[in-house]
Amino acid sequence: MPLGLNEIVIASYLHDIGKFAQRAGIQELCDGTLAGQICKLQKGGWYSHQHALYSYGFLEKYRNVLPDGLDTAVIKNLAACHHSPSNYAEWIISQGDRLSSGADRCNLMNTENRQDGDNPAKFYEKPMLHILSTVHIS
Repeated sequence: MPLGLNEIVIASYLHDIGKFAQRAGIQELCDGTLAGQICKLQKGGWYSHQHALYSYGFLEKYRNVLPDGLDTAVIKNLAACHHSPSNYAEWIISQGDRLSSGADRCNLMNTENRQDGDNPAKFYEKPMLHILSTVHIS
């Protein structure tokens, strides 16, 4: 599977697109039979990070809208496997995802509405924040 820079960039940008579909309940984009290949197996025997399945389904369904000349299968796999990376390109996306989600969690925990002792919000209650929106340049 050849890995081009354009495929890595597009997959990085769209790796969490499935969060929108998951929160909207668009089940047609979620193929649960792929959970063992894409999602992380937890100690309790269940798969976490289900949004990756939705990202895979979204990129499969809308692959025709991606620019010509790109390997859409590569993009789909890179984006979907960012929680269980098996190669360097997936690892790059994984690291970016961790940095971005860390910024989201930090922002959520520091909101003015939080009370000491409050439980963190469920994943679908957390606002989705693009990491670049946290950059402040004077």
